[in-house]
Amino acid sequence: MLALLTMPPAITQSAPEQPPAQAQMHAQTQGQITSQSLEDLQKAAAAGQPKAQFQLGHLYDQGEAGLPRDEKKAVFWWKQSASQNADSAYALALCYQFGAGVKQDAQKSFEYETLASRLGSAEGALALGLHYQIGQIGNEKKESPNKSFSKNPIQAFQFYQLAANRGSVQAQILLGTAYLEGMGTEKNPQKAAQLWEKAANYPNSEAQRLLGALYVEGAENFPTNREKGMELLKKSAEKGNAKAAYQLGGLYENAKPPDYPEALALYQQAGKSGDRRAQARFKMLSKQLSKRTKEASA
Repeated sequence: MLALLTMPPAITQSAPEQPPAQAQMHAQTQGQITSQSLEDLQKAAAAGQPKAQFQLGHLYDQGEAGLPRDEKKAVFWWKQSASQNADSAYALALCYQFGAGVKQDAQKSFEYETLASRLGSAEGALALGLHYQIGQIGNEKKESPNKSFSKNPIQAFQFYQLAANRGSVQAQILLGTAYLEGMGTEKNPQKAAQLWEKAANYPNSEAQRLLGALYVEGAENFPTNREKGMELLKKSAEKGNAKAAYQLGGLYENAKPPDYPEALALYQQAGKSGDRRAQARFKMLSKQLSKRTKEASA
């Protein structure tokens, strides 16, 4: 379950190129097993050691080290250590969010996210920030959202800041957007750029795209730098970011003089990734150029 659930609920932005916490946990657990027998791990978990309890739950969740895959046993061991272990608390938040080993329960998922955040989890803080930004807990597609949960931009900003300080690249991106738009704080494009640059150096294609667009378009008290912006958009597009390819295509199409072949290539690239705007623009521009060619040869 955890190998697939790499992001908190309701993230609408593209996922960052950052090893998810679950993958890091997996590597840590595997490392422990090579130096400590499963029997010793089970004894440590039974003796109440929080880290061992988390790791044993993870092994049951994945069905590794000779153990059968058993989500209910994973939940059991994570519950033993959730009050002391941030990884266990966040794992339980995901279980309740998606109904893995337990009955789906948005409120309990939220409570475990809160606990995980209190224990130092970047993922827990990020999830809370998202809840406060959209004003909802629960999954619209799978269950009714909690109508009593209200938007709170200030708290969303604070949780993004907390998660970013704990190393979450996704939180750095969202915090940058908050600074640019003035969500829960005063507008500050310089701070947005600093955060996106930090995330872009990871490297993260979405941060590269956002920073590139900011340099191209500029903002209040933030001068444009078209050359630097296009360089960042190119890097993002090369990593497969469809939005970056579409935006870059528009810049080439509207350049003076325009570079239609490059624009078409970028629209086509973005379109193959499912960007409908790029697909439509590719068709329209292709028709326009074909018409001009026919008229010129007539």
